[in-house]
Amino acid sequence: MNVIIPVVNDHEYKQTIADGFNTSKHVCVYDSESKTMSWMDANHSINLEGNVVAELNRLNIKSVITSHIKMMALRLFKENGIKVYKSIGTDLEQNIQLFQKFELPNYSLFDAIGNGGCDSGCSSCASAVCDTD
Repeated sequence: MNVIIPVVNDHEYKQTIADGFNTSKHVCVYDSESKTMSWMDANHSINLEGNVVAELNRLNIKSVITSHIKMMALRLFKENGIKVYKSIGTDLEQNIQLFQKFELPNYSLFDAIGNGGCDSGCSSCASAVCDTD
């Protein structure tokens, strides 16, 4: 099983978790079976123009670790069986260790509402959670 984590870049800050997928073009893929990490340019390695979930399944991505995520992305992941965990701090290796020990918190819809951009108003998405009618 693979875990995908947005990182600042794939060079000097590859061990630093980025603010989210929308702020970074680089990801670390952690293979929990072989205990190895690889870094890649998300735009070239993950084809996000088609079916995002199919692409993540092709890469055997079953979990995400991130500090921020938009609510619609969180719902897409959760509805398709991809677990989303909230990072603690920005240290990549520390978060992977916490993941291995089952100590990372699950990313909740409430976390995404406050940190993922929905606090700017319901006009920013078409989510049923924000629907006030």
